[in-house]
Amino acid sequence: MKLMKRFLSIMMGGLVLFSGLMVFAADDDILDFIPSILSAATARDGRTLITSVPYTANSPGSYVLNSDLSLTTSQPAITVNADNVTIDLDGFVLSGSIQAGTDNDGIYCKGKRNIEIRNGTLANFGGAGVRVEADGSAESRAVRLIGIRAKSNNSYGAYLTGDASLVKNSTFVGNGGGPGLFVGDGALVVDCVVNYNNLGIQATTDCTIRSCEIYDNASIGIQMEQAVGGLIESNTISGNTAAAIDVGSGVIIRNNLVSGNNSSGTSIAAVMVEGYGNRIENNNVYKNGGHGLYVLGEYNTIENNLITENTEAGIALRASNNYYGNNRLGGNGTNISNGSGGNTDGGNNTIL
Repeated sequence: MKLMKRFLSIMMGGLVLFSGLMVFAADDDILDFIPSILSAATARDGRTLITSVPYTANSPGSYVLNSDLSLTTSQPAITVNADNVTIDLDGFVLSGSIQAGTDNDGIYCKGKRNIEIRNGTLANFGGAGVRVEADGSAESRAVRLIGIRAKSNNSYGAYLTGDASLVKNSTFVGNGGGPGLFVGDGALVVDCVVNYNNLGIQATTDCTIRSCEIYDNASIGIQMEQAVGGLIESNTISGNTAAAIDVGSGVIIRNNLVSGNNSSGTSIAAVMVEGYGNRIENNNVYKNGGHGLYVLGEYNTIENNLITENTEAGIALRASNNYYGNNRLGGNGTNISNGSGGNTDGGNNTIL
């Protein structure tokens, strides 16, 4: 009896649904209803769904993944071919398959502006997790990476050549041939983790690198030796096989914790100052291989640093017209090595 009642209930429900659809169709509204169902498969909250790769975003707007996606071809997984595009990975993984001779990228953009990539993982691509390049004279600009994880890519974690990029709350780990992160002029890199890459972060002129953890990379932690201007501030830089920091000219290096770098001895020092007009202040530089600070250029200021237990000189000056004062040094191979002369001892350099 219960089975019969259930059967009749199902039949009545079907008749009601059928009659409802017939009325709907009689009003010609079914023609609007069907496309709305179909569009639900390709859009969510006004954003276009990316359901398979390779994929090209040809129009401005927001795009979103709804699952993990894997690429097996040699082209980029997602190509951005318009300005003003947001790609939201929505916590999913976009992955490639590293193969000999394949240099495909996870997300590729050439000569576009105002591009945002956020919230997900880009892994195992033969090229870069994210690659943003110029298109002839058309520079990419204002690219933002927020909350991404670029891991185990064959070259760069992310390669951003355009100006004024923002990289925030992102991780770059285990990327191979290039740096974990490369950024062009005027970039801001903040609250990121960069570790176990061939090189940590490579940056050009007027970049800011702040509040990042940069450790255990196979060569240099932060490389800005071609830069003119920039800020390296409040980072923890440790365990990199070569120098922690290598800068050109006009860079401020302050409030960083620099320890356990240059274990291979391939760099001369933990902090390499190759140019002029840099300011190195309030850093804690300790237990690195080679010199703590090594200064090759002129008109640099070294002030209020704690420099201890480095295997060679705490401060090694190899050019003239530099200023050093109010530093505390101890336990280094030599505390201050003023090899070139002609530098200004501002006093209060305390030997602990």
